[in-house]
Amino acid sequence: MRLATQFLKQRLILLYADIFRALRVMAVGALIAGSAGSGRSVAQGLETETIKGTVVNSLTHEPIGRALVFSLDNRFAMLCDAGGHFEFRIPRQTNGAENGNGSNLVFYNGAGGDYGRMGGPTALLARKPGFLSDEKAQRVTLANDAEQGLTIQLVPEALIIGRVNLPTTDGTDRLTVELYKRTVQDGRARWEQAGSTQTRANGTFRFADLAGGSYKIFTQEEIDRDPLTFDPRGQLYGYPPVYYPSFNDFESSSTIRLTAGATISSGQMNIGVKGGGVEGATLSLVPNGSIQVNVKQEMTASEMASQGSTYEVNGKPASKSQYILSSVQVNLVPLDEFQRGGMGGFGQTGTADGETRVLEHVSPGRYRVHVNTQLGYVAAVNSGGLDLSHNPLVVAPGGTSLPIEITLRDDGATVEGTIENWRSETQGRDTLLPGQQLACIYLVPMTETMAPPLVGWTGDGHFSLQQVPPGSYRALAFNRQPGELEFTNEEAMKKYEAKSQVIQLEAGQKQELKLQLNAVSE
Repeated sequence: MRLATQFLKQRLILLYADIFRALRVMAVGALIAGSAGSGRSVAQGLETETIKGTVVNSLTHEPIGRALVFSLDNRFAMLCDAGGHFEFRIPRQTNGAENGNGSNLVFYNGAGGDYGRMGGPTALLARKPGFLSDEKAQRVTLANDAEQGLTIQLVPEALIIGRVNLPTTDGTDRLTVELYKRTVQDGRARWEQAGSTQTRANGTFRFADLAGGSYKIFTQEEIDRDPLTFDPRGQLYGYPPVYYPSFNDFESSSTIRLTAGATISSGQMNIGVKGGGVEGATLSLVPNGSIQVNVKQEMTASEMASQGSTYEVNGKPASKSQYILSSVQVNLVPLDEFQRGGMGGFGQTGTADGETRVLEHVSPGRYRVHVNTQLGYVAAVNSGGLDLSHNPLVVAPGGTSLPIEITLRDDGATVEGTIENWRSETQGRDTLLPGQQLACIYLVPMTETMAPPLVGWTGDGHFSLQQVPPGSYRALAFNRQPGELEFTNEEAMKKYEAKSQVIQLEAGQKQELKLQLNAVSE
């Protein structure tokens, strides 16, 4: 009963916060809209445009009552009714002159500006306790037709509820439970932390606001620090980590598979402590190290090959080598589970000519080396004769590693083309959000590589990717950027084969493509 009461209190707090937010924003909106009952406000010359719609459950498609609907800029907000319906009255004013579309109405954004055809919000979001708070799952971009009925889908949250059994029964020991989710990073599956919580006095724990997916849970080790018995120089006692349901390592533990809206009871994890201390164990601390990065440029096909050009870096005169080096970013992406990110940037310059940099504070482990450049393309990445574009970089304790050698060129290929049936494929997805693109193009390397795919964007069905490294690629187009494209998994990529093209690119080649649009499921 006490747990249910606490849960109800938490839900009420979230609901009251949403109501307060809606009332606060609506109070501002009331000053703008005036009396909208007849479609015309008190201020002379102002009329209103209606935006209406329904908030529904993405699984059952049933309406969701009392959800908060609001605009990106928080100028418009309201609670929908019990049937999930909402309706906004957006002020507009006449200027007495026709615009480019033959209309004499200019929409007023409430702040002295003009939004064009739509006045007011360019996109709407919704939220309610019990449904995911991820804006990507809720945002609806408004099309040019302001009178159309909108549908905002909310994804119901999934829950993991469980209990940790301890030898003690007085409720004083509370452990930290970690939650990890299987994700796809740079085309490869890995486990990433998705949350943590402490057990309650009775050992129960709960994870909420979860999306569908694969999860693992385990407890952190807990050292007994009773002030009456704790001796930092003496024998330490505590609870070791336990991986659900009762394993000693992460790899052996069971995977919990969640679907949207599901509640999973993860059962119980039993933790015991064997009497007696561990003798002979030692712990050595070693500092993180530094890795030298050497950049070699072989620019031949552009103005970078000219000897008479002048360059600047951060507003100061620089040599060509320093200018090229300033465009290079090296990231170390951990390959091992639980390994914290190298994702390192450059440190100090090592030599006077500016062709050497240093990656600092690098922890031991295995890494993928990602190199990005704004000039040309990365032709080669090596370390001690090892090709890092196909093999991981291994950093020994102390951060010791041979220098990373990077070669840049600027004779890359060009891939241009169009998306077939662009108008019919994107009908109803027109948007007024500045700079927002409607589709993306992926060039996925066909060979096993550590490098991520090349990505381009389009808002009109035409695309162009410059300085593409020579090689074999699979070209795909998506109606929006896929959240988890496991491009290194052949089985996962088979479903895209029908709407993709395999191309072989040589240095300096220009390739024309016509691609079909792949739909990314919501």
